[in-house]
Amino acid sequence: MARRVRPGEKLNITAAEYNRLLAAADAIARDRLSGGGGNRTHVRDAATVRVHYQSATTVPIGGIVGFNAPLGDPELGPAELARFVRDATIQTVRPNAEEHTGRFGVAIEPIAEDKIGRVVFAGVVAARVNVQETWHQYADVADSGGTTLQSKPNGSAQILWRRDTNQTGVQWAVVRVGKPASAVYLVRVPAGGIPPRTNLQTGSAVCDLMTLDESGEIQPMVDASDNPVRVIVRNPSTQRIRGPIPSIHDDQFLLVTYDRRGSWLLHPPKQTLLCKPTTRIRSKSWGFARELRFVGGSWQPSGNRISIYNLCDYALLPTQHVAAHFHEDTRSYIALSPRCCDDNSGSSSQDSSSTSFSTSFSDSFSESLSDSKSESTSQSASESVSDSRSRDSNSGSDSDSTDDESGGDKSTAIVPRAQQQSCELRLYPAT
Repeated sequence: MARRVRPGEKLNITAAEYNRLLAAADAIARDRLSGGGGNRTHVRDAATVRVHYQSATTVPIGGIVGFNAPLGDPELGPAELARFVRDATIQTVRPNAEEHTGRFGVAIEPIAEDKIGRVVFAGVVAARVNVQETWHQYADVADSGGTTLQSKPNGSAQILWRRDTNQTGVQWAVVRVGKPASAVYLVRVPAGGIPPRTNLQTGSAVCDLMTLDESGEIQPMVDASDNPVRVIVRNPSTQRIRGPIPSIHDDQFLLVTYDRRGSWLLHPPKQTLLCKPTTRIRSKSWGFARELRFVGGSWQPSGNRISIYNLCDYALLPTQHVAAHFHEDTRSYIALSPRCCDDNSGSSSQDSSSTSFSTSFSDSFSESLSDSKSESTSQSASESVSDSRSRDSNSGSDSDSTDDESGGDKSTAIVPRAQQQSCELRLYPAT
C-alpha cells in the first residue's frame, strides 16, 4: 500500500502507483450514472454479504442459496465476539422449501462447493426464476428445492420485471428480495357453497380467484390468455359456507391466504341464517329446520336442512321463522328467537304470543283435569289433551317426517289454529 504524505512534503510517485490511481478513478467513473445519479449498479445498495457455500453443487449467477448459520460463535470469548460482529460471512447450503422458504439469498457471482462468494439477502437484484403461472407476481424457494427461484402467488421475493410476461419456464427477472407487501386475494363463492371440515379433513371447492385494483374494485385474476384463474379453496371451519342463488343474489367474496402448498385457506365468517323448523321443537331440545333464502321479495325454503337447538323457553313451531347462529362446538345452529310465526299473517308476532299462551294454558288445564275424575266432561277433555301430547311426542321423534321433498315446508302444528281459538273461548270462564 502506498504511503500517505502530509501537506508540504515532497511528493515522489512511481509510474506504477500513478497508473493504479488512474485505474481506480476510471473504475469509479464507469460505475456511476451520468447527471449525478449515483452508482450504476443496484448491488452496491443491497444487503450483499459473503457466504461460504457448503453443498456439493455450484451456484450460478442469479441462483439462490439457503441461509444456514453465521460463522463463529460469539459465546466463545471476546475474540470470537469481535469476529462475529465484523465478519458477516454466512454458512449457506442448497435450499429446500421446508427450511429455507423466505430464508435465501441471490448469488451475484458463481459459487462452487466450499468456496466464498457474494450473495444479496435484501434489495433489488437480477435472478433466474422458474415461472409456473404467468399471473404470478412473487417468488420463493421451489417446492422441490434447488438453486432457482420459483414463481408463486406470494413469497418473500417480489418480481419487478421478467424477460417474457406471456411465457412460463426459467427466465431472467429482476426481483426485490426481502419481505415485500403481502398480496391480498379474494375468491368468489360458487353457487354450491363450500363444504365444512370433517374431522381433520378440510372442506374444499374450486373458486375463481379475485384481487383488488388501485381503485378498490374487485377484479378477476386472469392468465396470459385472459382466462380466469381458478384455485382450490379449503374451509378449515365446521361451518358450511352458503353460496349465492344464481341470477338472484349478487356474488359473494371471501378473503383467502395462500398456504404455499398449492391451496388457499379460507377465512370463514360466522353466519346467521333464517330457518323454519320441520316439526315442533321443544324448549331446550334439538330438532331440524329448513334454511330460508330471500328470493323474489320473500323468504323461501331452500333444499338445505340444518340441525338446530332451541334455546328459547318455549317451543318452536313449523309456522315460525327462526333466526339461528352457527355454534362451532356443536357444529350446529342455535335458535336465538322466532322472527315471525305465520306464513299467512303479516302481524305474526302477536299470533305467536297467543299460540304460546294457548298451548301453556291448555297444558295447565289438562293437569287440573287429571286431578278431577268426577266429571265425565273433564275426563274426556283430559284424554283429548293426552292424545294431543302423544301425537306431539311421536311427531317430534320423526324430525323430517313432515318435510316436503321439494324443499317447501307444510304446517304441522299439533292443534290447528281454528281449534286453538275455539279452545280458548271454551276454557275462559266468566268472572
